[in-house]
Amino acid sequence: SGNRNVVAIVTGTVARAVFVALLVLGAMQRNTWLGGIVYADKGIGISFGVL
Repeated sequence: SGNRNVVAIVTGTVARAVFVALLVLGAMQRNTWLGGIVYADKGIGISFGVL
């Protein structure tokens, strides 16, 4: 019974750590902190509107 509790605690801790890591990585990617797609020509529509 004692060994079973230790396995459950370790499994829950590892699962929680993986979940938090994926959550943080997802937030970083959403904010393009991990080198997401950067559009260099973001303002090109405005410059053509002036012409």
